[in-house]
Amino acid sequence: MQTHNFEFTGKTKEYFAIWIVNILLTIVTFGIYSAWATVRTNQYFYDNTCLDGDRFSYLAKPVSILIGRIIAAIGLGVWVLLNISNPVAGGAMMLIMLAFFPVLYVRSIGFELKMTQYRNIRFNFNGRYGQAYIAVLLKPLVAYIMVGAAIAITAMVLKPISMVLTVIVGVVIALALAPFLFAWVIKGIHQYTLNNTRYGDLTFSSELSTKDIFPMFLKFLLMLIITVALFGVVGGISMGMGSSAGTLLKFLPYIGLVVMIIYIQVHLQAELRNYIFSKTTLNDEIQFKSSMTINPCVILIITNILLLIVSLGFAFPFIRIRTAKYIASISHVDGDLATLKATEQVNSETGAIADEVSTAVGIAFETA
Repeated sequence: MQTHNFEFTGKTKEYFAIWIVNILLTIVTFGIYSAWATVRTNQYFYDNTCLDGDRFSYLAKPVSILIGRIIAAIGLGVWVLLNISNPVAGGAMMLIMLAFFPVLYVRSIGFELKMTQYRNIRFNFNGRYGQAYIAVLLKPLVAYIMVGAAIAITAMVLKPISMVLTVIVGVVIALALAPFLFAWVIKGIHQYTLNNTRYGDLTFSSELSTKDIFPMFLKFLLMLIITVALFGVVGGISMGMGSSAGTLLKFLPYIGLVVMIIYIQVHLQAELRNYIFSKTTLNDEIQFKSSMTINPCVILIITNILLLIVSLGFAFPFIRIRTAKYIASISHVDGDLATLKATEQVNSETGAIADEVSTAVGIAFETA
């Protein structure tokens, strides 16, 4: 079976010129040019992404994105004003946005896929709204409610007996329940999205298992708890040393915590990405593969952060280029792409408004 590797051919010097012009024109036009900046940036990265000798293309029009951003900005502004002047009305508006989020999810995913082209054939998304409500709204709500309810019931029953016992049992329940429910949610979202993705008239398919994803989240949660506990112990010792400890020594626990959190997050991301790729095919002929490993990605992220700080942000183009090269280098497909025949199925450009509004909804919930 043939293995084809993705390749990214972009160069820092080329992207820096695009990036700096985008920033300057966006400032001069009070943000209006940001839509054109997004299209120029995406076109550059898509055009420099290759698979089996052919490049991807980004087809979106800036005006569509601009209209979407204006509507999203107005909606977000109204929510902020309501939240300040009338928190009840602001909360009601947030619930309304939550109720429409699955629709926005479908439209925004559809837009991004329809604007992506490979070998003159565009991608598409045929997900139904009813399935989206189950995958991206109902399941996450059920998961959060079940974890919260289990911990609350435990506290009500055991708190009168012993606070220590309440904490221990609560942690055990969280460790047992949360990873399974989060795995169930992630499986539902990814499987819904992938199984409704199309390349022309060809279908992507993915068969994921909650049982396979559960250990990934369990390890993530255990490592996170151990890391935070160690930070508490080491941080307490460092602070207890008082003025006798140097400034760097006092900050070492915090630096270690950041590094460990990055490591733990990458560990989960690598396992999940490799697993999802291994379970995804196109037209039952093309098998996707991911070779993401932990240490190279951790080093990439940490050095990117340091470069961004030291350069006062001017290393951003270099960071984006090296990150794109890394992502391409760990992405592969097995199969004969030459025999893959697809027919164009997309007729219109829709969803730019939903794409921007869904982003605004995400911002609203993050700041609420």
